[in-house]
Amino acid sequence: MGDDEYSPISKKGANLTNAGGIGYTVVDSIDTMQIMGLDEEYKRARAWVANSLSFDRNALFNTFEVCYFTDLYMHLFTYPRQQSVS
Repeated sequence: MGDDEYSPISKKGANLTNAGGIGYTVVDSIDTMQIMGLDEEYKRARAWVANSLSFDRNALFNTFEVCYFTDLYMHLFTYPRQQSVS
């Protein structure tokens, strides 16, 4: 978990830079997991964001994506569903 891109046919992830990823795929899909009621997947993704997400990478990233997803993180953690993160 935490890769920037995911290839469903090969079931493998990849990062956009050699410095490592910043979790684009997790962040991009976490709201969909919540809307679809995928509670276990949502809990796993939210725990990854809370415990493993890091922007401490020596690489160039698309700043639009980073800003957009940072806004999403703030929304998710300011108005969480009524369940605990494990």
